[in-house]
Amino acid sequence: MKRRLFLQGIGGAALAAPYLPSLAPRAVRAQDNPFPQRVVFYFTHNGCLLDNYRMTDRTGALDLSGLSTFEQLAGLESKMLQIRGLAMFPRGTSVMLGGEKVYFDPHDQGTASKLTAAPNDPDNKWALGRSFDHVIAELVNPGADKTPLVYSPTGAGFQDVKTVVSYKVAGDGKAFTPENSPTKIYSSLTGLFTDGSMASPSSQADGQVLSGKSVLDVTRDDLLALQARNMSAADKRRLEAWAELLVETERVIVPGQCNAEVAEALGVTDAEVSAAGGSSGGTRGGGGGFGGNAEVQMTTGMAMLQKLAALTMICDANRVVLQHNQSFITFNFDGIDAPADHHGISHRTGSAAVGGDTYDPEYYEPFIKQIDSWYGKKYAQLVNLLESIPEGDGVSLLDNTATIWLPELGDGEQHNNDDLPITIAGSLGGYLKTGEVVDASPPSNSGGSGFGGFSGFGSGGTPLNKFYVALAQGLGATEFNEFGMADTNDADAGITDPGPLSEILA
Repeated sequence: MKRRLFLQGIGGAALAAPYLPSLAPRAVRAQDNPFPQRVVFYFTHNGCLLDNYRMTDRTGALDLSGLSTFEQLAGLESKMLQIRGLAMFPRGTSVMLGGEKVYFDPHDQGTASKLTAAPNDPDNKWALGRSFDHVIAELVNPGADKTPLVYSPTGAGFQDVKTVVSYKVAGDGKAFTPENSPTKIYSSLTGLFTDGSMASPSSQADGQVLSGKSVLDVTRDDLLALQARNMSAADKRRLEAWAELLVETERVIVPGQCNAEVAEALGVTDAEVSAAGGSSGGTRGGGGGFGGNAEVQMTTGMAMLQKLAALTMICDANRVVLQHNQSFITFNFDGIDAPADHHGISHRTGSAAVGGDTYDPEYYEPFIKQIDSWYGKKYAQLVNLLESIPEGDGVSLLDNTATIWLPELGDGEQHNNDDLPITIAGSLGGYLKTGEVVDASPPSNSGGSGFGGFSGFGSGGTPLNKFYVALAQGLGATEFNEFGMADTNDADAGITDPGPLSEILA
């Protein structure tokens, strides 16, 4: 019998529990929100033109009109949040590690430290800490697979520290390569499809089933309450054996919306996945599931991968998602005719060089604006997709998610990680503020500082670590109170200011 059917109705959890003669049965308590919360990171390299990304005002009502990067999201401000004053640590030219001052390339830091809040290894340059996506997925993902969904339209180029942001293992020099094959992601979901007969919850337990809870999740509160009560030794043994059995055999109770009909409504079918290029057999670390064509990868491929990410969340197969947009893309498509790859253009030189005779911002900045707008459209594509998927009465999948645009740097020329440009769509189930610009910087913060001439690079700002703690708690990891190896440039000092970023909480 399917476990979804087995657990229908409020009595399902009680039926699954062992009979304890010394105690009266207990009922399952209802949840305020039967749907899970998720976090999605939309990561881009090389910074952006800040004047096109965010308002001049550091606080107040969010207004995206006039910002070319967010042209397609103007009007959705009530469901969005921008944060000012956050800074990545450790970074800059004065990182203390092992009692010595160490210098790391700003791109090496911007990727390795961004999601790990840890310094680079001085020998191999890889991050010395695990990234937030892996750490939090282990805490909040249902079922046995505790790995986040990390995907990218491009399959090659994730073997260098400048291109890697997701770290399953700290400091071992082995990159966690994003998945680029739509076929693989789709195949992992079709086995979860139900017949769709539980499209809306009719009881408290149904609501929990629809939210993707496992048997142990559904009964955890009752289990803890039972264990705290006086009972016979025989009943204690029965309860312990039952809990052990659930741990060993636990599988996700698949939500009722996870079915072929919903997938087809999203445009995800065998034929569509094949048409997007997934049939060519892309693999982790391979050349991509789209024939190695950058235009197909970044347009058709990205659109399909975003749909599959949405379906993954509908099926509650993963609550932590990372879209990693590759660094060294040359934009010669979608109306952009860039003279060099994005990295070189961000330097205003057309190459990896910083400064020099080729420095020409008047020539390169119009291309940066085009590329920023292009990434803005693809972020809007993802946000609008999640907004279009209903989850309950008047609530969308976006509302239950924090969809975060997290750039590598502030400005690509300055290479700064102060006053980072961060945008969130969705409130994480009402946990985060929306419709606002929030300034989280400390009163003494003087704003962003640049890499040019090393002047002041690495000063000021509230640690990004606190942002991750807030996200973790919003996802349900309420005991999660600190993240990373350091929240200052003194990596040896560790975490000096634990706790969440309270300024962004609703």
